Amino acid sequence: MFLDELQAEFERLKQRRDSGRRKALEDFHRKLAGLRFFDPACGCGDFLIITYRELRLLEIELLKTLRRDGQLTLDVTQMSQIDVDQFYGMS
Repeated sequence: MFLDELQAEFERLKQRRDSGRRKALEDFHRKLAGLRFFDPACGCGDFLIITYRELRLLEIELLKTLRRDGQLTLDVTQMSQIDVDQFYGMS
């Protein structure tokens, strides 16, 4: 599934130790924000709901990785780029 591929890409980016790591993580964040999901069958909407939830969890981990500066709390509501408007379905 595509979420596995995104998770694997994120893990590879986290392992980088070069000077381009931060930019690569920020580019990945923009990639996540640019994804669109369409479920024409929609049904009860489980696919879209689960996809949104998993994508947000991945984004939260990404934001934690980007903000490893000793900050004790992280308010992702101001940093989040994932939005429900990325998800489309027809019932």
